[in-house]
Amino acid sequence: MPRIYVSSTYEDLADEREAVYHILRKMNFDVVAMEDYVAADERPLDRCLADVASCDAYVGIFAWRYGYIPQGKDQSITELEFREAERTKKNCLLFMLDENVLWLPKFTDKDNRIETFRNELKKERIVSFFKTKDDLAALASVAVGKLNLSMSATTSYPSAKLELNDATVNNVLLHLRKLHQELGQEFLPAEVLLPELELLFNRKTFRFEELRNCPEQRWSDRLDSAYQTHTLLECYARNIKKTAPDKYPLYQKLLKAVEDYCMQMGTLLFQPSVDYNEIENHIGKKTFKGLLPPQIRFPEGQSKQPIIPDYVNDPIETHRRLIIRLIDRITKK
Repeated sequence: MPRIYVSSTYEDLADEREAVYHILRKMNFDVVAMEDYVAADERPLDRCLADVASCDAYVGIFAWRYGYIPQGKDQSITELEFREAERTKKNCLLFMLDENVLWLPKFTDKDNRIETFRNELKKERIVSFFKTKDDLAALASVAVGKLNLSMSATTSYPSAKLELNDATVNNVLLHLRKLHQELGQEFLPAEVLLPELELLFNRKTFRFEELRNCPEQRWSDRLDSAYQTHTLLECYARNIKKTAPDKYPLYQKLLKAVEDYCMQMGTLLFQPSVDYNEIENHIGKKTFKGLLPPQIRFPEGQSKQPIIPDYVNDPIETHRRLIIRLIDRITKK
């Protein structure tokens, strides 16, 4: 769940801050508030700002106190926390005490710094106004709940944290990420997703080049590319099951066929065979090809191409052709 930083001045808004803290914790958010430091307004500035920067969202609560100004600074910690949230481009949710609410004089600053700060926030930002702590808790829970849905839509999709370096596979990956963000959905519609996945196969590694036409200098590239393709396909298995359940059995067969294709190449083109346990954590990284064993040297023909025997070529080609048949059936409209 996203980590939420709750900021306010200390004593005057203790009850309001506690109400927000508890409602957000009940919603299973990770909440950081000044009670995590010391029971005073003079909390450690460096740690506060670091926590703001590390959180996913900032909740600011403002009444009529400007707050403690650290030595050597000309802004209060409360304002500095907001400025840090702005600087680090956090999602900012701002809540301000309604001007018509009676407030204790001891919690109302006599200078105009808090009024200037409030006026700036009202002018430059979207601000919600509260009258009671329960009112504030309700407003905050709705606002943060909506924010969580938005954040989840852009960070919890299947390929959000995936990193791959094959040019074709990476282009598809980046475009899929863009589609997730534009649509705001964890699962892409089948009519959007399937044409993108089809692009993975419209290249030499799969559709346009038989093994015997592939120079041996590119065998490691071919294996690398096929493994990265399989990795990206695995990410979207749940998406297919959710949005195209009729195609899911074929998609499972496709995953198996690509996996077998990789395993056959790793077994028949390299000596000793590629050990999947050694390369698994390096798929999509620059270190992948450096971990591959030496390629088998086959005799060369007149064209300088290796003469690949049938017992090597046929098992690999069987899987390549099966992959093309399966993706064509899956993407057929």
